[in-house]
Amino acid sequence: MKNETEKTSKIFTGAIIALVILLLIMLTCMIGYGNSIKNIQHNNQQLIVQTLKNLEIKNTKNEIFEILIKENNSDKLNKITNEQYNDFLIKYNENQSNWLNIWLTILGIALAFIGLIAPLCFMKLYEDKKAEMDKIIEEARQQKDKAELSVQKMEEQLQEVNNQSKKMSEDLATVKKYVNEAQSLAKYAEGLNKEREDKKEEAENLYKEAIQLNPQNDDALDRLGCLYGGKKDFTKAIEYLEKAIAINPTAVHYNNMSSIQDSSNNIPEAIKYELLALEKAVNDNNRAFYNSILSYLYSKQKNTDKTLYYLNEAHSLSSAPKVMCNCCAALINIKKYKDAIEQLKVLIKINPSATNYYNLTEAYIFDKQITEALKTIKIYITKQNNRECQGIYTDDFEKWIATLQQEEETPEIKELIEIINSLEKRER
Repeated sequence: MKNETEKTSKIFTGAIIALVILLLIMLTCMIGYGNSIKNIQHNNQQLIVQTLKNLEIKNTKNEIFEILIKENNSDKLNKITNEQYNDFLIKYNENQSNWLNIWLTILGIALAFIGLIAPLCFMKLYEDKKAEMDKIIEEARQQKDKAELSVQKMEEQLQEVNNQSKKMSEDLATVKKYVNEAQSLAKYAEGLNKEREDKKEEAENLYKEAIQLNPQNDDALDRLGCLYGGKKDFTKAIEYLEKAIAINPTAVHYNNMSSIQDSSNNIPEAIKYELLALEKAVNDNNRAFYNSILSYLYSKQKNTDKTLYYLNEAHSLSSAPKVMCNCCAALINIKKYKDAIEQLKVLIKINPSATNYYNLTEAYIFDKQITEALKTIKIYITKQNNRECQGIYTDDFEKWIATLQQEEETPEIKELIEIINSLEKRER
């Protein structure tokens, strides 16, 4: 492309030079024509001057020249003048015609050259330049496309790096979350061990550490709520249990909340949460246990019908010791002492615990079987311990003493009262 452009430029330059040469030739010819005219005029003037030497010239008034011609020279002068003038005119016209033809020919050639050669050269130059510019534009477009592809690729790579970085951050957060959850579970398990060892303060601190590591540890929240319930701080107990339920509404959490509400003497709320626990129960043993608690709660409201309904539901599902114990307590509350005694005797054969002897003592006292109550309370004293059952609840103490004082005092009643008075008092 570059070679063709240079070739076209050379042709155009040559054409311009040729045009200049033609114009110079034409100018030269015109100058020659002018010189010829001048020569003719000069020769004519010389002839006239030569003729006038024989003329007489008189100057008058400094304004008009009058030529006084001799008669014998007048015809001669006219003849010479006419002949010279005619010759001059003929030659002038011939020369003018010839030079005009030459000039027109040269001008026609020049115009033809300019009209044909020059536009072709210009067109060729235009096409060459256009092709060159098109090539430059195409190269620029290709460079632009390459640049756009490079930028797009860089953006894709940057996006990929960002995605990988985000994924790594998420993975790191997930790992950290799992680590915290594992550490939280470890603290929770350690807290359970301390609670079994009756080291409740240490257990409370461990549960708090577990919650700090994982605020979603609902089991730690549940146990911490139960510990506060044991300390009679029912406000905090309910607060932690509500958090546990909000995270994971399990039957265990509902049951523990029911227990806290029962301890705070809010029986309607205790029944509400125990019913929720029953709905969430996963097997018959759990359903039997929650039914037995509902039987006990309704017995505290003196609602005999519902007490017996849930008691029968519990018996139909399981005869586990905890279930029977709750049912017996419910029977005592609705004053079905003989039924309670019979069931407690059966239960003691299965599980001779301090709690069962405590409940049996209470049933004997309310049923006025003083001798049996005296025997049973002595066995209870040997079995009581710190974790299961120790001493006597304050409200039971008042009811037992009041019941015994209604009877005629006998050595057995006196001894039973003395033993009851010796028991350590405690709140539920």
